[in-house]
Amino acid sequence: MTATPTTTAPRPTLDARSTAAAPPALAPGRLPTELPAEPPSRLPLEVLTGLRDELRDALEAAAEQDPDELASHTPGGARLLSLAARARRAVRALGAPAGVPLTDGPGVVVLRDAATTASLLDAAFDPRFTRRLG
Repeated sequence: MTATPTTTAPRPTLDARSTAAAPPALAPGRLPTELPAEPPSRLPLEVLTGLRDELRDALEAAAEQDPDELASHTPGGARLLSLAARARRAVRALGAPAGVPLTDGPGVVVLRDAATTASLLDAAFDPRFTRRLG
């Protein structure tokens, strides 16, 4: 029985590996899970106020419900998470840090995330609100 020669692919040289695109550098104090902030944009006032009102109404309605009914896998919880994600996108579009949107969790956590998002939206919408928070 004759042995067949094995062929291996040539290994890339150090030069070939170093020309590959390097991952983007993170700004100091930025977590790797945060998306880069989009440049600030102008959102119509009606869109912002409508989103704020919708989020506040949803939080008021949620306050009357059992938190277990607002877990992320329930229709009410999924709606609240979707609304909070839209609000975070608006915060980011205003040039303010919006954090990472919640995607899954029990009802208490979903409520807390929506309330936090409402505060972020208020702070991005009205800079005077930031001074009151802080």
